Amino acid sequence: MDRRTLLCSTVAVGLSGCLSSLTGEDTREFRPAAETFNRGVDAFGRADSTRSTARDRYGAERWDVAAERYAAARDGFDAAAREFDAAREATSGSCPALHDRSQRQYRRCLALVEACDYWADASTARLASEDASTAESRATVWDGRAAEYPTSSRLDPDDFSCRA
Repeated sequence: MDRRTLLCSTVAVGLSGCLSSLTGEDTREFRPAAETFNRGVDAFGRADSTRSTARDRYGAERWDVAAERYAAARDGFDAAAREFDAAREATSGSCPALHDRSQRQYRRCLALVEACDYWADASTARLASEDASTAESRATVWDGRAAEYPTSSRLDPDDFSCRA
């Protein structure tokens, strides 16, 4: 390759990187955070599937299986929350879109952890033929809080915007 061509292409790449960092679009340094965010989305999906199974079992009055599934969903949402928290911390606020999205999903997961915990308590109370109304009421409140946060989808780690 001609030295001039190599020099021009190197300068062009460096200049585009410089310009993209000035415009807020250089996301290369946030690739690991985006990958962590995606792991959170995946963990959330698995936990949500488990929660769906738990709801079905609860509706079918299969209290022991519902309690077990709600406990598993709670643990899954907790794992997802850790991933979203790690993604949020990795941005240090320097990538507003990823930071904010991670923050919302972290909060959503924490609300679902609480909801699943109360649904597990309600299932256990029903299994023991005890009153489950308080636990059901609290679970519904936490479900509502979780629903206040929009669902996020996976990010393309190589092509996303840091702009809020």
